[in-house]
Amino acid sequence: MFGNRSYERSRQLFNDQFERNGSGYLYRKGMRSAAVQVSAEERDRFVAAFARAQRRSTYVLVAGTVLVILLLALLVPDTDGRISEFITYGAVGLLVGLFALYWHWIWNAPARAVRGRTQVGVGRTRSETRRVILSRMSWGQLATGYAAIGYGWWRVAAGHDLLIGWWRLWIAVGIGLVGLAIWQAFQKLAVGGA
Repeated sequence: MFGNRSYERSRQLFNDQFERNGSGYLYRKGMRSAAVQVSAEERDRFVAAFARAQRRSTYVLVAGTVLVILLLALLVPDTDGRISEFITYGAVGLLVGLFALYWHWIWNAPARAVRGRTQVGVGRTRSETRRVILSRMSWGQLATGYAAIGYGWWRVAAGHDLLIGWWRLWIAVGIGLVGLAIWQAFQKLAVGGA
């Protein structure tokens, strides 16, 4: 979330919940729920509020991390003990959990605002939502995602003998990733899109 590209991607995912409909928009929570009509002004306010909250979440996460590190350094002098390890993991888990709750809150702000309005369209099925997502995803995004996963797999596999012990599971993981990439490519071909 600290790079401009990540910001833009998450904003685009947020924007994808709104579909143009005449002079306004249809809002579907998570691109899947039943559609609710919103005006263009409402949609613009939701998007602007999300962008502000997204920036705020980053600043709060950085400040929270620094605060946790300072508190751990001051309050947990024995860094080699089990108790300090437990406290450290607990503090990091709490910080990540609070960030996730806040993210969930800002992501679902439009759904809270339109609660109780008349639904103008039925919810999408899982397969319909998948088709919409794949049609909006570019081939470059699909390839970049799998290239990053493949590179991570290769980095782990390069440091170990994959034919000994549990490391053989990495071979199955690699085959599964290749199969998943091929399956998604065929799905994208069937759907079309960018």
